[in-house]
Amino acid sequence: MAPYPHSGSNSASFRLASARGIGARARPAALVRLAGDLVAGICLGGAVAVLAQLAADAASGSQVRTEPVRAAQVYLREHLDSPLRVDDLAARVGLSTSHFSALFRRATGGGVVEYVKRLRIARASELLVTSAMPVADIARAVGYDDAFYFARQFRRVQDCSPTEFRRRAGT
Repeated sequence: MAPYPHSGSNSASFRLASARGIGARARPAALVRLAGDLVAGICLGGAVAVLAQLAADAASGSQVRTEPVRAAQVYLREHLDSPLRVDDLAARVGLSTSHFSALFRRATGGGVVEYVKRLRIARASELLVTSAMPVADIARAVGYDDAFYFARQFRRVQDCSPTEFRRRAGT
């Protein structure tokens, strides 16, 4: 993947999406990658927060969304720093673990754990761009107790280390 472009306006996000051929029926993985590129490329305080939210919502852009899945997504966004157990999340929305997992996968195109990882990395990306917090503090703020494990997960999603991501973003 080429280095992240730096842009000064939100309209660049629409041009980038159009250039990549990503429209309303795009696959969640393509939308999540696009949102990651946008978070890295648009360094505007509030806009980055919106883009991080869009990255999470893009992963859930299926037509099969149900109320339990929506409730779980809201809970997950509000409790990123908390430990995750799929069976606890299923119980919270009143479903068995297997039924909830199947609904979630159908609605989002992926599993709960992967969804949470991408939410956490999107939030961490925002913090890397908008704050001077040390990487270890950002890791804890998004639910990772081990900064080295966080860095490995970050690299898998963003194709660079948290430090390199921050450097590319210019902060």
